[in-house]
Amino acid sequence: MTCPTGCCSASGKCLSGETLANCGTGGASCTECVVGAICQTGACVGSTCNETTCPNGCCDGTGVCQLGDTVAQCGSFGEVCARCSTNAGCDQGTCFNSFCDAQNCARGCCDENGACQPGDDPNACGGGGAQCAQCFDASCLGGVCQPTACNQDTCNGCCDGNGICQPGTTGSACGEFGDVCLTCGAGATCSEGACAGFACGLSTCPNGCCDQSGACQTTLGPTGGVTCPCALACEGCCDQTGACHAGTVSTSCGSNGADCQDCTQSGLTCDDDVFPVVCDQSCPSAYPGCVAGITQAAPQPAPPGACKATDLSDAATACAGGPEANDCEDFIDAEFDTNEPCAECLDQFLFDFSTFTGVYLCAAPFISGPCDVAAGCAQDCQTQGCQSCVETSCDGTAQAGECSQFFDPANTCIANSMAATALCATSSYPNFGGWLQGVGAHYCK
Repeated sequence: MTCPTGCCSASGKCLSGETLANCGTGGASCTECVVGAICQTGACVGSTCNETTCPNGCCDGTGVCQLGDTVAQCGSFGEVCARCSTNAGCDQGTCFNSFCDAQNCARGCCDENGACQPGDDPNACGGGGAQCAQCFDASCLGGVCQPTACNQDTCNGCCDGNGICQPGTTGSACGEFGDVCLTCGAGATCSEGACAGFACGLSTCPNGCCDQSGACQTTLGPTGGVTCPCALACEGCCDQTGACHAGTVSTSCGSNGADCQDCTQSGLTCDDDVFPVVCDQSCPSAYPGCVAGITQAAPQPAPPGACKATDLSDAATACAGGPEANDCEDFIDAEFDTNEPCAECLDQFLFDFSTFTGVYLCAAPFISGPCDVAAGCAQDCQTQGCQSCVETSCDGTAQAGECSQFFDPANTCIANSMAATALCATSSYPNFGGWLQGVGAHYCK
């Protein structure tokens, strides 16, 4: 494999795979991310194909926006791409002269235009070539409309004891954001999803218990207006006094009524990106060791004159705030459209200084021997240790911890190289944009 950490452009060049215009990894073909998405570890994330991101085409089965003007992928306004029958046509996103039945649409359903739909969309749900159905307040699973689970993603009101979404505006079913509906009780009203003017106790909550917010909970078990046990009523974690905490901070970490954990006692942090919420014990993950033959990769050569002085000046201005600044990402995307050789060359250096990835790449031609190996192993250790982590601090933790055995000697030997220091040292430039301009003038001009 000649491009293990990036993606291959249409011209066969290995790109970094970390830009919106060319996103990918593992040597696969580069993909252009849809509007609103970001390219993260070689994959387009953070957005979906819909009428906003794909107004002039249709969305295929992988969520990629297609033109929607072929019989194989016909559609418009961000709807799911349909497949027109043989000898049919696609005009302005609509199949015409199309015939659909169980023979040519066995895995999907037939819409009113005779087009074969995938059958997995709530607006066109079905299978076996049957007529597509529209799922009202339900999802489409396996070609069958299924009731949608009531939760914070599907319900703006509250979820009752039967899992049905309620408006959440009445005293008998009060709540918002997909929480469990509360019974406000006598003398109380429901205002903006919360019970108001209500004192929870035996007389007002005989068939339930009173939670920490003072609401009467009738689905938890205890009755008589007693205080609800924290373990039953708390969505976060419970401390030793029975008080409920959000459960998302490192000193009080947990969820679903579990005992709060103090992650700091073990030098860990609270990972609230998973459920149940736990102390994160995996970032960075253990490094199995640097295999023989790993060295620091050198910059991909650019054709002579790839970047003009104006390109580099624009890069300095746009990327002054760092490689992930919106202006910098917009500049690189535009550069791929107007001057791809320059964009490809600059793109390989677009890494935050904290990762040392771009700095080591810049310094690669000036180092050799043990220094070359240390730099390569440092990057491999950091990549493997943090590739599954969401914490922005993982790189720094890896560099100071398990990967320090490689970063320390690599930083030392690079600093001892006058040529590498003169060109690649971040301290030689006012900001990232200035550094990119200087490095680009050496490798990309």
